[in-house]
Amino acid sequence: MPVTLRQIAELAGVSRGTVDRVINNRGHVNEMVEARVRKIAEELGYEPNQVGRALARSKMNLKIGFLVQSAETPTMQILMEGVEQAAAKLKAQGVEVILRRLESLGEQQELDAIDQLVQQGIKGLALTPSDSPEVCAALDRVVDSGIPVVTVNGDAPRSKRMCFVGMDNNRGGQTAAGLVHSMLPAGGKVLSLSAYPNNHGHRARYVSFAQELGKIAPEITLLPM
Repeated sequence: MPVTLRQIAELAGVSRGTVDRVINNRGHVNEMVEARVRKIAEELGYEPNQVGRALARSKMNLKIGFLVQSAETPTMQILMEGVEQAAAKLKAQGVEVILRRLESLGEQQELDAIDQLVQQGIKGLALTPSDSPEVCAALDRVVDSGIPVVTVNGDAPRSKRMCFVGMDNNRGGQTAAGLVHSMLPAGGKVLSLSAYPNNHGHRARYVSFAQELGKIAPEITLLPM
């Protein structure tokens, strides 16, 4: 008689959902719990139902688009490593992640890439966007068509995107101001550099940096960006 996930769960003292996450490599499970579940599954001779998995995959047929701009930068290289790791896990569940890399921040090529991903039949879109009115309007059209949108690292808060995954840019700017103040306690001149003023995250970090520096260190002169 085939071993079930419920049997493994009862012996491991965890929920069936936890066993499912372990067996299907979905993560979010304590390492000790994962080791215990795998050991019990091996001892019982558990074998996944390949026919059932194939049927589930054929019904899902999900495609997720992931658009990364400035793909040549170190930060985006790290981000793409995470995307590729997640894509490998999702592939086993019948979910295809289409990763599009853009080598710079270009509004038109971003708009073109969004249209191309939609045409490829994606059911969800994640991206590192610029915050221009044109891009926000394009994201709104994607959402209105029934495709949820998530922004990553950079944000487009004026759009209908579902949520933003990334750092708190305001706190980041404030922290930078505190560090500059500690380095220049007697005052001085500070020059701020920003690669992409049309990027919401870049703007938010600069604005919060300038405001915080003005509060805590009026003796420091902030030169034009």
